[in-house]
Amino acid sequence: MPVNGHSRWTLLGNVLLGQFLTWLAARAFAVSLPTIAQALDSSILAMTWALIAYQLAAVGLSIVFGRLGDIYGHRKVCNVGFVTVTLSSLLCSLAQSVPQLVLFRFVEGVGGAMVRSTSRVLALDAFPEREQGKANAYVNTANYSGLFLGPVMGGFLIEYVHWRALFVVLFLMGLAGVVFKPKLEEETSSSEASSNPVSVDYVGSAFLLLMTLLVTLLLDRKVTELFGAGIKALVALALAGSLFAFIRHEGKTANPVVHLPIFKNRFFTLSITSHLIVQLITGLIVFIMPFYLQNVIGMSPSRVGTMFLFHPLMTIPFSWIGGIMTDKMGSKVPAALGLLATLTGVLLGSLLRVDSHWMLPGAMLCLTGIGQGLFFPSNQTAIIGSVPKEFRGLANGMLLTTSQLGLLLGTSFGGFLLSWGFGYFSGNFKTALDVKNGPLFVSALHLNYYAAAALCLFAIAASSLRGRLPARVGGE
Repeated sequence: MPVNGHSRWTLLGNVLLGQFLTWLAARAFAVSLPTIAQALDSSILAMTWALIAYQLAAVGLSIVFGRLGDIYGHRKVCNVGFVTVTLSSLLCSLAQSVPQLVLFRFVEGVGGAMVRSTSRVLALDAFPEREQGKANAYVNTANYSGLFLGPVMGGFLIEYVHWRALFVVLFLMGLAGVVFKPKLEEETSSSEASSNPVSVDYVGSAFLLLMTLLVTLLLDRKVTELFGAGIKALVALALAGSLFAFIRHEGKTANPVVHLPIFKNRFFTLSITSHLIVQLITGLIVFIMPFYLQNVIGMSPSRVGTMFLFHPLMTIPFSWIGGIMTDKMGSKVPAALGLLATLTGVLLGSLLRVDSHWMLPGAMLCLTGIGQGLFFPSNQTAIIGSVPKEFRGLANGMLLTTSQLGLLLGTSFGGFLLSWGFGYFSGNFKTALDVKNGPLFVSALHLNYYAAAALCLFAIAASSLRGRLPARVGGE
C-alpha cells in the first residue's frame, strides 16, 4: 500500500540516500586505489581485492537480501543495511593493513547489498501503481548521481584531505540515514502474512555467493592476472558444477532463495534478458572507449574524463522522461525508444576513424546515455511489476545481479573481441594488442560495435516478444 503525505517523502529521501551512498562507495573507492596502496605499503594487485570484496558481496548477496526482504520486510533489511554500511565505513577509515581493509570492504558490500536490494521496492511502495515509473526515475537518479560524483569526490578528498577522509564522509552520510530514518507503521512481511513459517534457504544463498566468486574469477581481468590464465578451465568447470547443483537444490527446497518458476513468466524472463544485454553493451563501451579517446585521437586523461560525463548527464534527465512516459503509456514505447537510441549510438561507434572529431564519440556517448535513460525506468518497472508482490524483492535483487554481471561480461567480451580482431586484421593471431597502432585498433574497435549492434537488435526482439504487462502495473 502506498505511503501518504510527509511520510512518503521521508521514506523516499532515506531510500535515495541509501542508493546514492552505496554507489558512491563503489565508485569513489576505485580512484583511491593507487594512493591507499602506497599509504599501506602494498601493491595495486593486492589492493584490487578490496575492490573485488565489495563487488563480490554486493553482487552475490543482492538476490539473497532481496528475498529476505520479501520474507521479513524490506524496511527491516534496509535499516540493518544502513547500520552495516555506516559502521563498516568507519572501520575502513581506521584500517591499518590491506587484509583489514579487504575484510571491512566486504562487510561494507554486505550492507550495500542489503540497501540496494530493498530500496527500489520501498520506493515503489511509496507511490501508487500509476506512478511506478516516476518512482524508478527517482531511484535511477540517485544511482547515477552516485556513479557520477563518486570519482570526483574521491579524487578531491584524496588530493586535498586524506584517503581516510573518504570513508569518514561515507560514515557521516550513513549515520544521517540511520538517525533520520522514517517512523512508519510496521510492514506486513510474507512470513507474517502466512500461517506457515518461511525459512531462509542458507544453502542456496551460499551457492549464489560461490557462483558470484567463480564468475568474477572467470571474467575479471585483474583476478586473472593474480592466478594466471591456466586456472580459467578449472573455474569454468567449477562454475558449471555449482550451477547444476544450485538449480537441483532450488528445485527441491520448500522455500528457495530463487523461485525458479518465476522464469516461466515470459514477460519477466525476456525483460531481464534485455536488461542484461543493455548492461553488457555499457560494459563494453566503458572498457574500450577510453583507449580510443586517449591513445588513438590523442585526448588528455582529463578530457577523456570530461567526455565520459556526457553519458550520465544524458541518462539522468531522460530517466525522468522515461519514467513519466511509462506512467502515461506503459513500458513498451519508452523501452523501445531507449533501445533504438542505444542501437543508433553503437552504430555511430562503428563510424569512428583514427582522425575522427571528438564530437562523434561524444554523440555516441550521449545517444547511449539517452537510450539507457529511457529504457531502464520503463524496463525496471515492467520487471518488478510482472511478478507477484511477495517476490518483488527477489526481482529487484535479480536486476542488481544482472546489472553487475552484464558489466563484467561486457568488459570481458570487449577485451576478447579487441584481441581477436587485432590478430585477425593484422593477419597474425600471435600479434600482441597495441593501442598505438591506430588503424588496426580502430578495425578491431569496429568489430566490437558491430557485435554490440547485433546484441541490441536481439534485445529489441526480446523486448517486443515479451507480451503484455499485467494491467495492475499499467497498460501496454
